[in-house]
Amino acid sequence: LLDDESCYMPFILIALLGAFLLVVFFEGAILDSTFLGIRCRRRWDRFEEELETRQIFDMPADPQVKVEAGDAPTPGKAQQMPWSADQVEGFWTAVREQSEPAEALGESSTPAAEVDIVGFAQRDFPALEADLKARVKLERTGSCKGVVSVRVATWQNKGAGAFQAQAGADYVHTDVQVRFEDGQKESTFEIELLATDRTWLPSRWFWVELKEVVSGRASLSGPSLARWDTSSECPLARVCIVQDDTFPSEIPEEKLTSPEAEFWLCYY
Repeated sequence: LLDDESCYMPFILIALLGAFLLVVFFEGAILDSTFLGIRCRRRWDRFEEELETRQIFDMPADPQVKVEAGDAPTPGKAQQMPWSADQVEGFWTAVREQSEPAEALGESSTPAAEVDIVGFAQRDFPALEADLKARVKLERTGSCKGVVSVRVATWQNKGAGAFQAQAGADYVHTDVQVRFEDGQKESTFEIELLATDRTWLPSRWFWVELKEVVSGRASLSGPSLARWDTSSECPLARVCIVQDDTFPSEIPEEKLTSPEAEFWLCYY
């Protein structure tokens, strides 16, 4: 009897193996949860990517014309043909031209050798109040050929905060044209400062703006301070009025030398 039952064992094993393989196949195809299903899905994704790539480079010359599969060529319908070598070269040439860096901001189409750059020599210009004038220096770079004139003016921002010098009280508002002769690379202009009384004051400051090119072939650039607003893009420099009075001031000498000198220092 055992010999009769043992003859069915190979068939039973084959049936179990077939059922197992069938379950693995359907699970992998439907759920993508087995190693076999994942590999099949990846292979299919690569096939789709390759198909899309071939469709891009095998586009017809006229993208508006579509050819259905199995259609015979007719006089009014173009066939889908792969690009020629000239078309491929023209495509990559257009890509390279579009990827080239754009022209720099503010760069003129005129050759750089023909246009000079005029700007402040530095961002800050200190001046002593006792000198009663502040000197602001401009520089010109480039070929320096011909005569160039630029307009410079003092500027007061009323919302800039404390310690800002006041036009008419600390300095005289100035709006002048600075001229560069042929070959001249530097030019300096002066701003009149007003003397204050003997009362000690902290150092104050005001702005000077390089407004525009009046004449000549030049553009404005060079060192510039950051602005609080965007009302103008002209180069900006700062003039600092350094107070040279002693602190504290206006204290009589006899009070400074008296035993109560500390009291008078606090008082003043």
